[in-house]
Amino acid sequence: MLKLLDLPEELIIMILSYCDRYTIMVLSQVCRKLNFVSSQDVVWRRFAEKMINITSLRSTGQFGFGLSVKENCRISLNWVRGRSRNSHVVSFKSKYMPWLQFDNQDNLLYHSHGQTLSCLKLQNNGRLKKVLFSLTNHVDDICRFVVRDDCIYTAGRDGDVIVQNKNGGKPKCILHHDEAITCIDAMDCISVCGTWEHKVHVLNMNSESHQTLYVNDRVLCTAMSPDQTSFAAGSAGCLSVPPLHIWDLTSCTLLCQLGTEFRNGAGVMDLKYKSKDIIVSCGYDTFIRLWDLRLPTREPVLEVEDPDDCSVYTIDTDSRFMILSGLSHHAMVRLWDTRYPTRPIQMFYSGGRSRSPVYCVQFNERHAYVALDNCLRVLNFQ
Repeated sequence: MLKLLDLPEELIIMILSYCDRYTIMVLSQVCRKLNFVSSQDVVWRRFAEKMINITSLRSTGQFGFGLSVKENCRISLNWVRGRSRNSHVVSFKSKYMPWLQFDNQDNLLYHSHGQTLSCLKLQNNGRLKKVLFSLTNHVDDICRFVVRDDCIYTAGRDGDVIVQNKNGGKPKCILHHDEAITCIDAMDCISVCGTWEHKVHVLNMNSESHQTLYVNDRVLCTAMSPDQTSFAAGSAGCLSVPPLHIWDLTSCTLLCQLGTEFRNGAGVMDLKYKSKDIIVSCGYDTFIRLWDLRLPTREPVLEVEDPDDCSVYTIDTDSRFMILSGLSHHAMVRLWDTRYPTRPIQMFYSGGRSRSPVYCVQFNERHAYVALDNCLRVLNFQ
């Protein structure tokens, strides 16, 4: 009689394609041959397509970290089940409002604290390996920064926007303002920054042009679309001004305003482009919203409220289903799946007993980096 182990691997893989995940895991413990066959990427690819935080799937079956599809599925389940190791990255002597940016390719973490911006080289487990360099180009605290095309753009409370090559060189001040620069985004020598004085500045370093746009409200965040055709600015939502504004990047004309029906003070604290037409925003009114700019209704296509009624200070998202939000209390981070928006699928207390807000959160397939007022933390899901 022909047994299962007598079949060629191609037929066993075909049989496994009709099995669920639990059955495959049980079969992998029977013998070495079934363990080898059940661990093939082709077996786990159909599961990976439905899981969160798996964004690097390629035709070769390898991911950004060179892990198998099965291993990435295991890490994805750790996210959903809340299985992580909470570790310390770096501490601050004073309390700040830090900002983060993670370089997934070189495994670098940039963070600002006070007047200083530092670049950290990380280990594979997400913890600190060494400090590569620190920059102190401002006379007051850095509000936001962005690293693009080997350049570091910093916006400070001193009213300056400073650009410096991350490989060295002399810093260059491309904008000096009388009021604090609260936010910045940049791409291909074009930077967009917002101020407390109700203005958005669009700077082109190549042509040395400077456009000033008036929002009539405090600007809290800005973001440029991936195709560089438009940019968004989030404001405080006061003075009867809608909190989300979309501008054409080339002509600097206002395309639309979103959130016209929001209550007063429902400002947008952070926003991200998922694609050139889809924006995710969060703010004081405890909501996370998904906007599709192709729709004429100008209403959010998805709207979720924090179950504990906490303001959402920051968000990060991938190109698929996952949203990670940082809240205003107790160092809380929530994990959302846009396919199941009724409630978050997981919650993490990133700072132990800390009561700090989460000022910034960044993630990749294996780690989540959280900026608190007195330290940086990492959640390791591998």
